[in-house]
Amino acid sequence: MPLLIISSFMFLYAQILVVEYTYNDPECCPSNQHPTTTRVNVTGTSLQILIPATAYCLSYRVGTICPDFREPIWTAKVCQTCRGIGIVPKNENIGNTKISPNPSNGVTTFTFESSDIKLHKIIIYNLNGIEVEIIDIPDYKESIYKKTWDGKDILKKGVYFVSFQTSKGKKVEKLIIK
Repeated sequence: MPLLIISSFMFLYAQILVVEYTYNDPECCPSNQHPTTTRVNVTGTSLQILIPATAYCLSYRVGTICPDFREPIWTAKVCQTCRGIGIVPKNENIGNTKISPNPSNGVTTFTFESSDIKLHKIIIYNLNGIEVEIIDIPDYKESIYKKTWDGKDILKKGVYFVSFQTSKGKKVEKLIIK
């Protein structure tokens, strides 16, 4: 069973902390699995979370429990696939992405559109979270970047994750090779 370890120096300074984590969080990843949320009080400087095999992704946030508030004061939510690829929650817009055709025979067009955020690179991961290909993006002036990529000799039949990397974060899409 995979294991996520949340460890931070901030655990040393806060008196009472709580971690809230959700398997298959619909705000973070598409999944037909039912989301499950758990809150755990933190003692010490780290927390180990066992990730069940049915979990497609995991989100977590850390809260400080203050005497004057009923609810914890939360950090931003972190979304993580269970394969180790960080993703941006769906409600945070870093640009529009498109992969076509999808499913693909290996020749794929990646499109990124944003008026104020630039794409830096595209990274393709296999299901084990291992980088299969890195596509560095040259400087471009338009608000739309489009790249047709031939991965027939690199990608075998199966499912891959395509990470669109920007200065504001990354967005991960699923690519199917038939």
